[in-house]
Amino acid sequence: PQEKKAFWINAYNIMVIKGVVRKFPIAKPTDVEGFFEKPIHKVAGQMLSLNDIENKMLRTPYGDPRIHFVLVCAAVSCPPIVPFAYLPRKIDSQLESQTRQALNDDNFVRINSASRTVEISEIFKWYQEDFLSKYGSLIAYINAYRDEAIPTGYTVNYYSYNWSLNEKKK
Repeated sequence: PQEKKAFWINAYNIMVIKGVVRKFPIAKPTDVEGFFEKPIHKVAGQMLSLNDIENKMLRTPYGDPRIHFVLVCAAVSCPPIVPFAYLPRKIDSQLESQTRQALNDDNFVRINSASRTVEISEIFKWYQEDFLSKYGSLIAYINAYRDEAIPTGYTVNYYSYNWSLNEKKK
């Protein structure tokens, strides 16, 4: 299972990069018709879409919400690409590390103490059932990975997903 999980995460990320490079210059991946929906990627002998890889090869069989913090969709609002491959022997620690990094990033989880609100990525809305399955609430899931917990009673809002093409961070 660890080999397959690492394989499909790497395949997804590589296919995203390949899709962007193939159509570059583009302003955002969603400018390319069917970027995530069309089964144009031959992986492990199958013609698959990026959505197939995410949903059929990763989300359904593993039920691991941490995958949402390692799949790179080439947009500003998605997790950053990392300079390493996901490896079977390290996949759990890599998933854990990337999830912790994302959920402690002020650009990804935006806490406003004055208004007692937290703004989170629309990823949490789109895949809410993934996060609620083990933790019961989005804040409980997020707090499981944060260094400093979001206080109880905060209201959750979602910020708009920025589909602009991401850039290498300096």
